[in-house]
Amino acid sequence: MKDFRIALIQCRPTPTGSTDDNLALMNERLAAASSNGARLVAFPETSLTGYVTDAADVRARCLALDSRPVTRALRLSKEHDPVLRFRSF
Repeated sequence: MKDFRIALIQCRPTPTGSTDDNLALMNERLAAASSNGARLVAFPETSLTGYVTDAADVRARCLALDSRPVTRALRLSKEHDPVLRFRSF
């Protein structure tokens, strides 16, 4: 049986919802996981949007599947090769 390595990422996304900053963090962690042989990389919830509790902020940070941040996150997965799993609002 061939080994299948999984990376579980712990990180602190920016709470302000800067998807650019959070994507940079994801890129860094994906690169490290990929270089260590990970084939599946799982990020914590809200790793792309940042964590908020106010209902208005939650609605403002909802992302469509075809949004620029989601598209960029998927592109990172292709660049680094492992399957990327993240959860957002």
